[in-house]
Amino acid sequence: MKNLLLVLFLTLGFVSANAQADAAKMKAEAEMKAAKADAMKAKADTKMGAMDAKAATEAKMKGDTKAAAADMKAAKAEKMAAGAHATKSEAEMKAAKADMEVSKAAKKAKMADKMADKADGAATDATMAANKMHAKHKMAMASMPKMTYKCPMGDALCDGPGKCPKCGMEMVAIKSEMAPKMKKALAKPAAEHKMN
Repeated sequence: MKNLLLVLFLTLGFVSANAQADAAKMKAEAEMKAAKADAMKAKADTKMGAMDAKAATEAKMKGDTKAAAADMKAAKAEKMAAGAHATKSEAEMKAAKADMEVSKAAKKAKMADKMADKADGAATDATMAANKMHAKHKMAMASMPKMTYKCPMGDALCDGPGKCPKCGMEMVAIKSEMAPKMKKALAKPAAEHKMN
């Protein structure tokens, strides 16, 4: 009986030991599977993280490229605006210069008008002075005794200087009031009066 119990006890112990070993083995396998799953998960997480990092880097690069393009466009727009401003300033300077030229031309025209008015005034003064002198000359001529011209050798009389129509000698001036007396005195032709 004792032997049977001992055998039974040993058998149960062996079975229990085998069961424990199997259980430990199954536990170890389960732990290995869990560790392998964890490793695969970690690997997958790492891969996903790397992909996320790559995507983030690409997105950042694209964003930086877009930002750089936007900056370039902004710089180009600023350059164009500066060029337009410079063109506007140049046009304003040209307009100001043209205004100055117009102002100078207007001043010159005004001065020319003044000079023309002065010249007109001087011409008017000269005309008036000439008219006065002419009037004085006419008055002087009117006040002077009128002259008649006669031949020194004969009875030929005329109103202006020249040569005698009969003998060709130069006529001599005499006062006009003496002409009637001379005509009476010379009524008889002089014998010595010869024709040339």
